[in-house]
Amino acid sequence: MDMSASISRIYNYLIKRNLRILKKTGKNVDERIFIGLIFVVLVLPILLRIIIGFTLQTTIILTLVYLGSVLAIPSIMYESKMEKFDSNLPKALYVMVLSLDSGRSIVEAINEVIRSGIPEVDSVFSKIVLLMTEKKLSFEDSMMLVSNSLDSKLFRQISRLIIENRKYGGELANTLNMYRLGQVLKFLPFENLLPYLN
Repeated sequence: MDMSASISRIYNYLIKRNLRILKKTGKNVDERIFIGLIFVVLVLPILLRIIIGFTLQTTIILTLVYLGSVLAIPSIMYESKMEKFDSNLPKALYVMVLSLDSGRSIVEAINEVIRSGIPEVDSVFSKIVLLMTEKKLSFEDSMMLVSNSLDSKLFRQISRLIIENRKYGGELANTLNMYRLGQVLKFLPFENLLPYLN
């Protein structure tokens, strides 16, 4: 019983976890296909050993490298997606600020971001609108659900800012604009900031 529990844990960690990560990136890969890919990666070095005459040490190293690559690719893809999302978030905030300054509501501003087609951000904002329209959740609940489902500290902060601002009042456009400028300044080299510090 202990052995089957260990195998189940390993299976869940290596296969199921990677399939969930791939799903978060928007890639729905069948479990059998992923297992088949791992099998091919394990068999390929053995075939190369037979055909080319690799040593046992080379075969083991190739097997570990290939297996590690296949198991690491989903995480790399997801991290790349989150980096792209975080880097495009200031653009989305800029669109939201322009919409809010023109007198639109926060929901209309989010719809404007979706229409703008900002990569990665538009699909996340679409999930918020989808939860509000199809699941009939409140704006605040939709924002919290989506922000908690992502591994983006930046988006969680923005979600809290928007929710708190709606709850207690305030000028949301100015708040978001100041936050956006702070995020943009983080990525500028210090030398570019010197003229503004005088």
